[in-house]
Amino acid sequence: MASNNNSEFNPFKSIPSILMFLAVVIGLFWFGGFLIDILYYVVAPILFIATLIINHKVVLSFGKWFLNLFKTNILYGVGVGVFTFFMYPFVAGFLLIKALFLKKVGQIQSQAQGGAEPEQGDFAEYEELEVEEPEILELPTIENAPKTRNPEKPEIENQYDDLFGES
Repeated sequence: MASNNNSEFNPFKSIPSILMFLAVVIGLFWFGGFLIDILYYVVAPILFIATLIINHKVVLSFGKWFLNLFKTNILYGVGVGVFTFFMYPFVAGFLLIKALFLKKVGQIQSQAQGGAEPEQGDFAEYEELEVEEPEILELPTIENAPKTRNPEKPEIENQYDDLFGES
């Protein structure tokens, strides 16, 4: 009977799997670089323009906050500037989400207020109320008596009195 001895190790059997692994990693790296290029050069400018169209005040307030941060703390300002430069697509996405959120909040507020804002020149409806004079309360006077301890009640010795250095 011939036995198959698998105790021999051939190091060249694992080379194709290592090469396939390297090919997959390199392919993923190139694909990730391609996605980042699309994100930086196509998607981020569209997000930024959409933010400006929806609510330009969001971009202006971000700029004011950024300049104020530079004035108050230069180190944080530089850090936020570097982050904004390298993570521009994510900042543009954040600003778009903030603009959409503020737009939705504005719509909900206008619905809660009962529709559209009154036009300039329109008078607001109001009702005149009669002003009643408040009644004046007269309180009885209390004599200012000094507060004294009750001499009949003996003073209880407190074990914590010694903690404050009164020995």
